[in-house]
Amino acid sequence: MLVLSRKKNESIVIDDNITLVVVEIRGDRVRLGIESPKEVSVHRREVYDAIQKNTGSQIRADLSEKFDRCLDNKEFDCAYEIYSSGSYFPNRDQKTRLLKGLGESNKSLKSKLQDYEGR
Repeated sequence: MLVLSRKKNESIVIDDNITLVVVEIRGDRVRLGIESPKEVSVHRREVYDAIQKNTGSQIRADLSEKFDRCLDNKEFDCAYEIYSSGSYFPNRDQKTRLLKGLGESNKSLKSKLQDYEGR
């Protein structure tokens, strides 16, 4: 981490297109002004963390829906791929459906899934 000292009205330039200006210093609080292109997102850390958490929840929900769609369409290799990626962990019902679906029709994937479960 780069640590810089600045006084009121002094600035820092980042990557030629972002400028941070110390607008005010009051006790232990510093007010910063940030000039950046519209396409650059700027958030306080707690807001950014909340956005990331909600984004992660949405990604998990999307993967769950895709996993179910794979099972419904009997595309068990698709469901296995989602599961084995480590990005999504299906619930017990989904795992049972996947194992039943793999059944005798695809012993190699069923074996891989059971090996994956053993990790």
